[in-house]
Amino acid sequence: MKKIANFRIVFFLIGILIFVAVFLCSNFSLAKTISTPSTKIKVESLDFCDNGLFKIRLPILMYHHIGSNPNPENTPAEGLYTPINIFENQLALIKEANINSITVREAGEIMLAKQDLSGKSIVLTFDDGYDDFYTNAYPLLKKYQLKGVLYVITDFVGQPGYITASQAKEMAESGVVEIASHTLNHPDMKQLNSKDALKQLVESKANLEKIIGQKVYDFAFPYGFFRHNELQLVRKAGYLTSASTLPGLLQYSNNRFYLFRERPGRREGQEFSHWLSVLEGEKATTTVKLK
Repeated sequence: MKKIANFRIVFFLIGILIFVAVFLCSNFSLAKTISTPSTKIKVESLDFCDNGLFKIRLPILMYHHIGSNPNPENTPAEGLYTPINIFENQLALIKEANINSITVREAGEIMLAKQDLSGKSIVLTFDDGYDDFYTNAYPLLKKYQLKGVLYVITDFVGQPGYITASQAKEMAESGVVEIASHTLNHPDMKQLNSKDALKQLVESKANLEKIIGQKVYDFAFPYGFFRHNELQLVRKAGYLTSASTLPGLLQYSNNRFYLFRERPGRREGQEFSHWLSVLEGEKATTTVKLK
């Protein structure tokens, strides 16, 4: 009788443990540190009970203008410009370091398939679709045989200062540049209701696909702003990935819709080489708290 009573107690305790585990898996997320040398942000979107969380070390670099600022007195805009000579130096050093450049689409597919990267890899991204990407960055990417991802604001295509539809199509067909969406007109997505936010996502994707004659897979948030709701809408709109402006080097299978990116700025020469070796070598830590 005593043995039976003990077994009942054991089974009762096991039942409680199972109940607690299921409850935690259903209701909580695990705050995890994902890391960058510069910043620590709290990421609370990783599932508490993650069955097969997959991560890759993949620096994604973020650029805007490639060229000189025509109005240097406009200090806020100055940080968006990378001079051509510095940009070329950065590409040359990436090539010299035998780092493989891939697109965001390729990164997303690797994460979905839970495959390892073959050697050191990097993604070069360019926001907004400025015309200096076509005149300055695109020729250099071809010269150094590196790939780039251009996030295009679709309503701005053909406007002064932005790429034309024919340029977008040419680059998409080159195999050098992935054309991706950056909304219709660059709003702060956090300020939109769900209906308007979904319109930005769906219509920009459809418009770009008409322009380039290919499927558009990827998206970047204007200003890097998003909430949980926008992440769900990106998935609903049929994108493979979306990029944030949050710093980080480790890309997780469940942060596919807010990929981390790093800003190379105007580093060049030895400074850029050292920074690059840190990105590709040392462990990084970041954490992101989503509201």
